[in-house]
Amino acid sequence: MCSTILLVDDDQAILDLMTVILERKGFKVVKTTDSQAVMHMLDSVRPHLVISDLMMPGLNGRELCEQIRRQPTHA
Repeated sequence: MCSTILLVDDDQAILDLMTVILERKGFKVVKTTDSQAVMHMLDSVRPHLVISDLMMPGLNGRELCEQIRRQPTHA
């Protein structure tokens, strides 16, 4: 079983580059440019790790991490 990583960045080029790198290392990658969508994706994707950009419109990376940690099933 390979680990799943959820990538969050508002820059599509960064997402594409990171996806290539991580997939070559054997990870399954799910990506989104919408930081607001992450909270809805967590239950369906069940990632082992979330990698997020810090500076994004809407929820920034720090706010996103705080929201994830407030969820008992993802803390």
